[in-house]
Amino acid sequence: MFKALMFPILFFSLINCSAPQTLRVKRLALVDDNGVERLVLTTNSSDVQVNGKTYKRRSPASGIILNNAKGDEVGGIAMLDDGTASFTLDGYSKDGIAERASLYVFPDGTSGVIVKDTKGNIRAKLGVDEKMNTVFTLAGADEKAKVTATVQPDGKTTIVQPKSK
Repeated sequence: MFKALMFPILFFSLINCSAPQTLRVKRLALVDDNGVERLVLTTNSSDVQVNGKTYKRRSPASGIILNNAKGDEVGGIAMLDDGTASFTLDGYSKDGIAERASLYVFPDGTSGVIVKDTKGNIRAKLGVDEKMNTVFTLAGADEKAKVTATVQPDGKTTIVQPKSK
C-alpha cells in the first residue's frame, strides 16, 4: 500500500517542479541524422577539423562552431584565449575548405574585416589600426596592395595606388 501511494506522490511532485534556470555544460553538440556534429557550443576548442584533417588552433577558442555534413568547420563565432574575437565564414574551392571572410577584433584593439579568395589570399581588408586610422585595402592575387585608402581621425584622407612594374 505504501508503494502504491508513493508513485502518485512522486509523479505529481515531479510534474510540479519548476524548470532549472541554468544549464551548465562545457560543451554542447547538435548532431544531424548521421551523428555528425553540425553546431557546437564550447568553452575550449583547441583543435579544428578542415578537409577531414585535424589541426591545432593558434589559440584555444570558446564559442559557436559551425560544421558541414562531413564534420569540417565552416565558420563560427569565437573568443580565443589570446584575446582575439572573431566571426568567420569558410568557403569551398577546388582545394577544399578555407577561411573566406572574417570580422575580427585583436587584443590590441585593432579591428576589421578580411575577405580572402579561394586560395586563402587576403584580397580585401577594411579596418581600424592602432593609430585609429580607417584603412581600406584592395589586393591582387599576390596579396600585394593595389589600392589603399586611409582616413585619419582628423579626416585627412589619402589614396595610394602603387606603381605597377
